[in-house]
Amino acid sequence: MQIKYVTYNRKYFYQCARLMDGTWDFLKYFKGVKDKDIVYGAFFEGSLISSTYTDIIVDENENVLGYLIGSSRKQVTFWRKSIQILVETKFYLKQFKYLLLGKYGDKKTAFEQFKSMMELTNCLERDKKLFDGEVHLFFISPLLRGQGYGKKLMDRFVEYCQLNKINKIFLWTDRGCNFKFYEHYGFELYDQINHQLLAEPEKEYNGFVYSLNLNR
Repeated sequence: MQIKYVTYNRKYFYQCARLMDGTWDFLKYFKGVKDKDIVYGAFFEGSLISSTYTDIIVDENENVLGYLIGSSRKQVTFWRKSIQILVETKFYLKQFKYLLLGKYGDKKTAFEQFKSMMELTNCLERDKKLFDGEVHLFFISPLLRGQGYGKKLMDRFVEYCQLNKINKIFLWTDRGCNFKFYEHYGFELYDQINHQLLAEPEKEYNGFVYSLNLNR
C-alpha cells in the first residue's frame, strides 16, 4: 500500500465523515434516521468551519485512511473570522432546515440531542481561549492503527504549530477513543467530566480535555 499526506479536498468529505462511524456511534442519539451520512457529515462539516489546518492520509486509490483537523487562533485574521461567521450561519441554517424536514429522524429527539451536544461542547471547550491551537478531529482507519501513523499525523500538526509560534494546544475526547494515546504522546490531562452523551457514562469520568505545551 502506498500512502500520501494531502490537504483537505471536497472530494474526501464523505469518506472523512464515514471514518468517524467506527469510533463514535452518533446514530444512537437519534430516532429514525434514514441516511447516516447526513449525521456524520454534519459533525465533520461543523469541525471544518473553524479549521486552519487539514492533513489527510490517502492511499494510491484516494481512499481516506486517516486525518487530523486542527486550528490556530493566531492564523485567524479579522477577515477570516468574518467569513467564518457567515459560513457558520449558513451551516446552522442548513441543519435547522434538515431538522424541520425530518432528515435527523424524530424532530423532538433531534432538537433535544443537538441542544445537549452544544451544551456538552461548550462545557468541554469553556477554557479554549487559554490555548493557541486545537485538535478538532483526529481519526485513523483500523487498516493503519498500530503502525505509527497516528503519531506521524500528530507530529506534523505539532510541527505546523511550532512554525506558527503556537504555544499551547488542546483537544477533548472520551472513552470511546484511544485517549491514552495522548498521554503517551506527551499531552497532560487538563480536565475531566462525566456526561451521558459520551461513551461509558457509567464511569466516574468519561470525557477528557488534554493539553500540550509546545514551549518545553
